[in-house]
Amino acid sequence: MKDKTRDKIEEFWEWFINSEKLIIEIINDDFHEGRKSLSRNMDNFILQFGMFTWEMGPTGDRYYLTISPNGNEELFEVSREIVAYAPDLKQWKFHAAKPKKEWDLKFKVFDDFMTPHEVDASSWEYFLSRNASQKIEINILARNINYLDGETKLTAADVVVTSLLGEAFKIQNVESIKVLDKFDSIQSEKSSSIYKLSSEFS
Repeated sequence: MKDKTRDKIEEFWEWFINSEKLIIEIINDDFHEGRKSLSRNMDNFILQFGMFTWEMGPTGDRYYLTISPNGNEELFEVSREIVAYAPDLKQWKFHAAKPKKEWDLKFKVFDDFMTPHEVDASSWEYFLSRNASQKIEINILARNINYLDGETKLTAADVVVTSLLGEAFKIQNVESIKVLDKFDSIQSEKSSSIYKLSSEFS
């Protein structure tokens, strides 16, 4: 890693340590006057490393900060480096990619015109296959989003797969995700509820 990048990482964590008390206050207060300032500072620090997104909040009796590489394998190496330099703070968990989560699979997705669409993926099914390099190909049957354009369908599918498998696993093991409006007979026989996807690799 270049010295300049390491210096930026150390600068970020030094700021985070010095700001920890205020960050926790802001997380716990939706109307805190410092929320916009915190968001701006985090953007300034994180975006200097690349096109990452970040998220922080409470998790159980602790707090978390996730620096997501947005599914990009090269950026994942960078986010891992950033988190590798994270301070040992008892109240925090730091993630170099979005972790797996358990939820009801109901969410909102935006199309190219920034129109919001409610998505309920709880009825989806999936079928797995592998390519020549043994990377996973995930075929998803999602009839209830047939009205969406192809790109928005893939965005919705990516949200679900990432949350069920974890972003790191997806980056390293998943070759492709396809959204289909029907399965053939063989796929139907071997398909499973989308809720079972995470257990495939546990």
